[in-house]
Order: sequence, then C-alpha cells, then structure tokens
Amino acid sequence: MVTSPQLVQRTAQPYMAIRRQVSMDGFGPVIDESFPQVFAWLREHALGPAGPPLIRYLFINMPTKLDVEIGVPVATEPRCSNGAPNRRSCGTNGRPTMARSGAPASSRT
Repeated sequence: MVTSPQLVQRTAQPYMAIRRQVSMDGFGPVIDESFPQVFAWLREHALGPAGPPLIRYLFINMPTKLDVEIGVPVATEPRCSNGAPNRRSCGTNGRPTMARSGAPASSRT
C-alpha cells in the first residue's frame, strides 16, 4: 500500500557522532571505521544506543566531498569527561567525537 508523505513533529534526539569529511570513493571505509569508534566511546562512557545507527549528511558534493556525522542515538544528553555539556567537542584519545542533540523540528515519513 502506497501512502502520501506526512509532516511529523518530533522532539530533539540526543546522539553521539563522529564528523567526517570524505570523498565518495572513501565513504565505505570511513563508515566501517567510524561506527566501531562510536560504539567504543559509548561503552567507555556507560551509554547504550537508543535507536539504530545513523548517518547525517551535512554537505553533499558528489564529485569532491561529503561532510557527514556517523553516529548513534542515545537516551540522555551525554556529558564529556571534562564536564562539558552536549553540542561541544568531547575528543577522546584524539578521536573527533561530538555530543550533539539534533533532529529536525519536523520530518517527512
């Protein structure tokens, strides 16, 4: 059964992600490398996933680069080990890990 798109209001969903800039050719290996890093960070900070993994596309220019966040939703807004709240770079052992809250105010389903 085919349904029409609907506009659905959603609340912000906290998530942990690694931001990467990569060419389309290098995208697969970056995904394979990044998801284990995110899940390792979650384990280190005793956080569990609150949904399926996600890739957020921030900028797409197929011939040159993609700017993406590769991450996992979490139930609560995490704090970095230095006490910094979400939406700040947490950086763990040189890994560019970020705590973010994000979701569009509305999305199509």
